[in-house]
Amino acid sequence: PIKLAIQSILIAIEGESSDNNEEIIQAQLHEAQERIKTLEEQARIGQQREREKDEQIRKSEENARNEEQMKKDAQEQLKIKDAEIQRLKDDITQLRSVSVPIPVPKQDQIINANEEDKTSELSNPDENGTYIRLERVNGLNRKAIALQDKQPVVIPLNKEIINGIHSVSVKFEKCNEDGYIQGQIGIVKASHNIPCPCKAWEEPHITNMLYYHGKYGELHFRGKSTSGNTKFSDGQLITMELNMDIGTLHFIFDGVQQPAFVQGIKEKVKFFWELYLQNSSFTVVSVKQLNTPTVKKLENEKAIDW
Repeated sequence: PIKLAIQSILIAIEGESSDNNEEIIQAQLHEAQERIKTLEEQARIGQQREREKDEQIRKSEENARNEEQMKKDAQEQLKIKDAEIQRLKDDITQLRSVSVPIPVPKQDQIINANEEDKTSELSNPDENGTYIRLERVNGLNRKAIALQDKQPVVIPLNKEIINGIHSVSVKFEKCNEDGYIQGQIGIVKASHNIPCPCKAWEEPHITNMLYYHGKYGELHFRGKSTSGNTKFSDGQLITMELNMDIGTLHFIFDGVQQPAFVQGIKEKVKFFWELYLQNSSFTVVSVKQLNTPTVKKLENEKAIDW
């Protein structure tokens, strides 16, 4: 288009040169030059726009290629993850199908925390059979019945204890007086002779026997009484736990540990129980040697020295 415009301008100039009008020719020439510049600028702008358009097309095509590559990469990563998940599932299935033997401990490795004592039984201090009668439970003398009224009869367990942790539980029957047991529980020095009847609150027993009176809820030893524990009644599970490894005696009623306990026991002792009313009785429910103590430290505990 530019060439055609120049040719048309030159033709126009030649056509008017015959007029010999120099000024007109110069004006027309100048106008022609301006027109040429305008056309050249328009051509340059058109070419620039074409290049920009081509560049935009190139970038769009490149972006499209990049997006396509990203999609392919994402699909490839997804395939890899799916394959890894399937491999893990196969491993889990294989592991579940494998039978793993569970080791069985040897007999000498088993520790019984509650070993039941099936040999200890009650001793009968009544040689004539006037005050007390013992009855057998599961082949052992483990029930005592009072035959006289208002006669204190002390019945010990025949087991002398110097080491280990020992627990003995009993239940009283027909011992209540005013709602609580008219009787005692406790420990006695193994070397002390228990007569029948036996008044534990008098000499020489008072310095050899520690007793807990059910009706009054007090511990008595060496002429001193200590309160703080509860009273106990017929039908309750009355437990004494003697830990000779550290020299303590605790009392537990129906699973409730009592705050007052005994400490400093360093010699052989026996468990004992006392009956006072006629036809009253108690039965030894269990005698156990424990691997670990069941008692714990209480905030309101109160220690009595042996």
